[in-house]
Parts: sequence; C-alpha cells; structure tokens
Amino acid sequence: PGSSRSESYRAVRTALYFSTRGEEHTVFQVTSPNAGDGKTTLASNLAISFAQTGDRTLLIDADLRKPRVHRLFALDAENGLAAVIDGAVDVADAIVESAVPGLHLLPAGKTPRNPAELLTKPRFQELINLVRDQYDYVIVDTPPLLAVTDPCVVAPRVDGVLLTIRITKQGRPQAERAKAILSSLKTKLLGVVVNDADDALRGAGYGYGYGYGRNYNAPYGQQTGERKAKGIKRVLSDALRDN
Repeated sequence: PGSSRSESYRAVRTALYFSTRGEEHTVFQVTSPNAGDGKTTLASNLAISFAQTGDRTLLIDADLRKPRVHRLFALDAENGLAAVIDGAVDVADAIVESAVPGLHLLPAGKTPRNPAELLTKPRFQELINLVRDQYDYVIVDTPPLLAVTDPCVVAPRVDGVLLTIRITKQGRPQAERAKAILSSLKTKLLGVVVNDADDALRGAGYGYGYGYGRNYNAPYGQQTGERKAKGIKRVLSDALRDN
C-alpha cells in the first residue's frame, strides 16, 4: 500500500474525482488500444483504490473474450456477466465480495460464442442501470479498442472512458486510432493513463494522464522516453481537449 505504484493508482482515482467535478459520473469504462497495455491491472487497482476510501465499488469484467479479473482475484469463473445477460443467473447471485472491504466483483463467467452481440442486448443496459443505483462507483473492464468492437458497444452505456496505453514504437498511431474511435462514439474521455513511462514522461503534463515512472519496469532510456513523450503528448492532449 505504501509503494509508488499504489500511489500512482491513488493519483488516477483523485484525478477522476476532480475531472467529474461533482457530476453524476459513477460508471467508468477502462480500455486500451491493444492487448497488453495494462487495462485489467488498472481497472482492478482503481476499483480497489475507490473501495479503500469507503466507497461501495463494483468491478465488472466485460472482457468476454479474454477475461482476467477472476484470475487476479482467484474467483470461480463458472457464473458471471455472460450468464446474467443471457438470463441464466440472477445478478445478485453472480456478484461476489472480494477480500477488499467494500469491493464487489462481477466476473465475466464462461466465454460466450458471440461476445459483441451479447453486450448489445437490452439486459446489459438494464444491468448497468441497476448497479449504478446500488454502488458509488462501477468500473467496467473491456477488451482493447483496436482489437474488437466490444468496447464500442459498452462505451455509450457508461458515464466516461479511461484509456490506458503502453509506450511502444507504434504508440502514436495507435493513440490516434483510439482517439478517432472514441470521438466517433461521442463518448466522454475522462483521462489517459500511460504505462511503461520513465521520469521524462511523468513530467510531461498533459490532461489527466499519469506516468508510472522507472519503477514500472520502463524498458526505454531517458532520451528515447523524451522523444516518445512529445509525440504521444500531442495526440492525447488533442483527445482530452476534443472531449
């Protein structure tokens, strides 16, 4: 709890508090351009961070293709979101308590054959409306934006989207594509979290983005990080300003 990584998640939580400015934003979607960007890790730790402040929090694993929340929290993957949407399981029976006081979890359950179509069903919207009234904050983990259409189905049903990216050689074009998708959906981009950022990017100062610093196993040197930071900073600043 006292590590620099934990403090980074608390900083994201604080940024979300202030970015909503008292508005009724309680359901947040977490996604990324590509797999491996750290979206599930961010969603899980952000949910823990909210719960630790005393807020009643629900983490939903809506990544019905490669779910990971149940593995992180060592849950039974038999029943979950997919079964709830299909009507096979009641939502109250699918939601479980975690070891963190105040944090409840709705795992994905068995992987369905038609994830995107399942999320378009009215029952999913009904589920979001139901948990919105029951919890202070709801975090929805979804697949990567550039991989499948599932996150585009979820985005219109939430109050805001938190995008996480990992610095790579293709970071800028991927960020541009992710920005274009979110803009076309007319969703509210609440902020950007950057993984594998070194100290140069941490001080770049764009919107509500946060770098995790050298302690997050950054594979790049300072000079490389500075060059990447300048390009990505421009793209993400535009995304935040447009939203």
